Amino acid sequence: MTCESTLRARILPFPIDSTNSRDELNLCEFPLALLSDRRSAGRLELCFTDSLWDEAAGQQIRRSLRISAPPSYGLPTAKDEEVLLALIHYTDLVNQFSSPTVPFTRYELIRLLGWDDGGKSYQRLRESMARWKSITLDYRNAWRDHRAKCWVSEVFSLIDNVTLYDAAEQQKRGPPSQFDLPLSSFTWNRIFFDSMQAKYFKRLDFTFYQQLRTSTTKRLFRFLDKRFGSGRSHWEFDLHEFAFEHIGLSRNYDTGKIKEKLSLAIAELEACHFLQPLPREERYTKRGNQWRVTFAKGTGKPPLTMELRPCLDLQPCEVTQLLLNRNISPKTAAKLVATFDEHHIRRQLDIFDWILNHHPDSLKNPAGFFTESIRSGFSPPPGYQTPEQREQAKERRSRLKSTQADREQESAQEKLALLREREHIAAIRQSLTADRLATLEHQAMTAADVAQQKALNTPALRDFQLRLMVDAMLLKQFPLAMSSDSGNSRVRPMATAPQSRRPTTPHSHSRRR
Repeated sequence: MTCESTLRARILPFPIDSTNSRDELNLCEFPLALLSDRRSAGRLELCFTDSLWDEAAGQQIRRSLRISAPPSYGLPTAKDEEVLLALIHYTDLVNQFSSPTVPFTRYELIRLLGWDDGGKSYQRLRESMARWKSITLDYRNAWRDHRAKCWVSEVFSLIDNVTLYDAAEQQKRGPPSQFDLPLSSFTWNRIFFDSMQAKYFKRLDFTFYQQLRTSTTKRLFRFLDKRFGSGRSHWEFDLHEFAFEHIGLSRNYDTGKIKEKLSLAIAELEACHFLQPLPREERYTKRGNQWRVTFAKGTGKPPLTMELRPCLDLQPCEVTQLLLNRNISPKTAAKLVATFDEHHIRRQLDIFDWILNHHPDSLKNPAGFFTESIRSGFSPPPGYQTPEQREQAKERRSRLKSTQADREQESAQEKLALLREREHIAAIRQSLTADRLATLEHQAMTAADVAQQKALNTPALRDFQLRLMVDAMLLKQFPLAMSSDSGNSRVRPMATAPQSRRPTTPHSHSRRR
């Protein structure tokens, strides 16, 4: 146990109820952090804008929030946003928002966050608090003054200062009682603290919030929970404004990608009964050129626990079995099936199998990668094809192979027909007398057209052209018999070289004249 852990009784001497925390309503409107748990290199600013009807002013107002961060700390991440909510919850537990300066121990905050009690967690908490101290929030007509009941513009940081005492270092200095150690503290900015004192809050089940699997789900939950708190159980938004300005999805996403990213978060909130399930055609509707997204409040009842689902414990369903076959633990498989729809799981499963078949060495922990791909909805790697695309490619290859086979068969038939035709003509020539052959050659030269005469007058072509013309005459007088699967075949005289002939069935005998 760390030295800081012994201070728990001094600050929080009672059991913590994290199901009844608080969420400041201004913080729910626009994202304050990246959706990723990692910092984005070189990105030091976030901007969000929307339009809202102001009933008090009787007009449409344009609201915006600009979040600026110094290069040393960068923009807040999804984990930092969770730390911020924990600080609000901690303030409520310690002094019920009676003072902006809040004494704390990092041990208690880490326990409240559910992190492991290790050195990395202490360092991560310090960085997160320093980051919130360093960023600047520039609200333009977007900060709600709950006392004045109007929208105002404010520029501030959420935290004015943070004081940290290293309890382990204090312990090295001597034997004083652990309860004499000075406490760390943080001080809220006046503007933000005034809003909390004005009780511009909504209730937040912090335990439920922490159990949500993705940062997109958490962001969606907080925003819609505020909107449902107004008394309306149905809300409809412009899809792109909702995704970009209120959830913080990448502005590079097209409509299809937005739906894909939102569907995972929506499915999780449906499974938790926070949202009412809606068919896709009702969830997303198009009006003119504008896509809309609709949400309906669910029953709010807790989801069925894993222990109460005998189908997963006694006889796993097909999708669960597919996960088990890929070394996913029974408990994790059950949770994934309960949280995500079958189509999403099967899609990620197909991508996972494709990677295993094509790039097996790229996965150091296949089961862990597969689990996280379901939870986060990884995009497919380059070269991946869906089962439908692979089936279409297979059909194209099959058709191409069939066409190639047909062409080869046709070519073979043509070669065979040409061979039989030559054998047929050769047999006729053998039956001819020299006089008869000379007569045929004379007739052929007499009947020659201009192109044939030109070839006959060319010494290099004369014998070949004459033979070709005589063969054509012989084939005309003694044609090959036709079969049911072939057409007429004729040898056509040519000016320079023989042409390919259509397949024919050879005659079994020749006539002697």
